[in-house]
Amino acid sequence: MIAILYDIAVEVPMAHSPQSPPAPLEGMHRGAVTTFLHPRGWFSIEMPAGWSVASQSESGLVINPGLTSTDTLDALVVVNLGELDPARTAASLTETFRDIQPALLRDLQSQGIEVVDDGAPPLPVDLAHLSGLVKQWRGRAGGRNVQVWVGGVAQDGYYLAVLSVIVAGQEARFLPGVKRILHSVQPRPPQRDPAIERALEGAEFLASDSRPGGSFTTVFEFASGNDVKKTMIAGGRGTVLGGGASEEWGSYEVVGDEVHLSFHDGTDALVLMIEQGRIVALHRDGRTYRRR
Repeated sequence: MIAILYDIAVEVPMAHSPQSPPAPLEGMHRGAVTTFLHPRGWFSIEMPAGWSVASQSESGLVINPGLTSTDTLDALVVVNLGELDPARTAASLTETFRDIQPALLRDLQSQGIEVVDDGAPPLPVDLAHLSGLVKQWRGRAGGRNVQVWVGGVAQDGYYLAVLSVIVAGQEARFLPGVKRILHSVQPRPPQRDPAIERALEGAEFLASDSRPGGSFTTVFEFASGNDVKKTMIAGGRGTVLGGGASEEWGSYEVVGDEVHLSFHDGTDALVLMIEQGRIVALHRDGRTYRRR
């Protein structure tokens, strides 16, 4: 049994133009499939009938490869989505993988998966719509021999990676389905939306938290030229919170269904909530900033 965490998050970005002609991806599942579309439309994949999405987050999926409650966990399958480092977007597939491989192996080790690198280069592969890259290792997890297989693609500055950890001897049962997922990937990276950016001009959104000593309010005011002002207001009773406000100007852009805010202390992304064509709120991590 593979005793590792389900929330493994590994950045396996694959960039452009392999240095050698890609080979066809062989040995993938050819039978019945089900299609999964990311709830925010960022990508779709096909997986063998009987497989399902066990859990999902903003950054990806954990796939249940047909296991039941009485099965041992002989395979872990993760689909991970993210944004490429701008410094890597012009690199070849092989160069990108060479750069990130040490971090990937460290991530696996932190999850209890010991991998021995054989030194073999990754293999460029020809997929249905894109070129990709695959690599596999032998290793150990939970006291058992395993195979680690990873493949990935990239498009428009975003990557999608498929990673599997399979107990030795079970490769024929699971690996063809993992390969089908990679082969079927259709990325739909979120695009910048100037029209929504203009629609935000002049809008204000706020959220307030009540505390024993008073309240704390955050207000975002969007201006022309992609400028945004963040105001943080503390209102208290007695001396617990006191009172006062701070203001800070930053910039924003809309990518897909998110507005990305940049201030001197970092960036943030809030999901746009639209009703009948009007932006009515912004949302993140259980907190809703409503329009006023």
